Amino acid sequence: MNYTITPELLSQYNHYLAKSGYSKATYQKYRGDLAQFCEYQKGKTIDEGLCETYRQYLLDHYTLRGACSKIVAVNTFFKFAGWDLQMATPRVDRSRVVDAGKEMTVLEYKRLLRAAKRHDNLRLYYLMQVLAQTKINVSEHRYVTVEAVRDGYIAVPRGNHRKIVVIPDQLRQELGGFAESAKILEGPIFISRSGKCWDRVAIHKSLKKLCREAKVDEEKVSPRSLSHVVAFGSAVYTLEDKFNK
Repeated sequence: MNYTITPELLSQYNHYLAKSGYSKATYQKYRGDLAQFCEYQKGKTIDEGLCETYRQYLLDHYTLRGACSKIVAVNTFFKFAGWDLQMATPRVDRSRVVDAGKEMTVLEYKRLLRAAKRHDNLRLYYLMQVLAQTKINVSEHRYVTVEAVRDGYIAVPRGNHRKIVVIPDQLRQELGGFAESAKILEGPIFISRSGKCWDRVAIHKSLKKLCREAKVDEEKVSPRSLSHVVAFGSAVYTLEDKFNK
């Protein structure tokens, strides 16, 4: 059996989540995880084969715990839709538990934030929060503009459509204040002194330096690990532009 996710079904699902007693964090995470699945399948009909390739994609690109949480979220949608589909949740291999010490913890993330603020490195302080809370790729930070903060969402081009990432309200307010204090009136917020977008190499160097100041293992910290450290991100992903093109 093949299935298709329609705008109407998405709307009904969002209403279901909002009314089903889920916490705000879980509700937003499920929406974000389903949006990621929609982005992966790119409008194709959904069947067991596609689900299996997506499941493998998650296992290849995320920690086991992260992949499991995303699979559960998509399975919740399948159940709501009444589809005869279910992705198998992988079992935890106890022999891999030793790798847990190589992952950045929330406490270490908070130590990095405190160190960045203590050294008045507000650009890095807010970039870390953007990556952790919105889960965008580090290369996509150029779309975090003064205009995006004012509108309340980041529009990231993806082929012939855009991924819309709603910025959490508290973060949006703080980013607006940061841009104003830095006298950035338009365009990207995370820029160098010359006005160019902060490049990936410079960001990595800044993170490594911050790790030494915060006494956090440098091997644990990268823009990618920042997007994984907050288990229930606050951002909301929507796909209106994709379906209304």
